[in-house]
Amino acid sequence: MGMSEDINSKAGAAVEWLDLGLSYMKEARFGEAVNALRNAAESTDAPEEVRNKAMAAIEVISDINGFVNTDLMNPKNAPCSVLNFHYLCA
Repeated sequence: MGMSEDINSKAGAAVEWLDLGLSYMKEARFGEAVNALRNAAESTDAPEEVRNKAMAAIEVISDINGFVNTDLMNPKNAPCSVLNFHYLCA
C-alpha cells in the first residue's frame, strides 16, 4: 500500500475535498478551489499531510490572485517588448 493509498484510507472526506479543490485549481476556478481546500484542511478526520497540502494550495491561489505586474499598470515604464506598442518607445 502506497502513501497516498494509506492517506485515502485514513482521511475519508478530507482527501475527497482536497482532490476536488485541486481539480478546481487546475481549472482556474479559484473561489471554488479555496472553499473545497478549506473544507479539506478543517475536516476533523484530515491527517496532517492533507491539511498541509490544502493550506499550501490555498497559499498558491492567494499568490496567483495577488500578483500585479506593475510594468503593465504603468505603460510609460514598461519595456516595449512587453507592451508591443513601439510608438511609445520611439
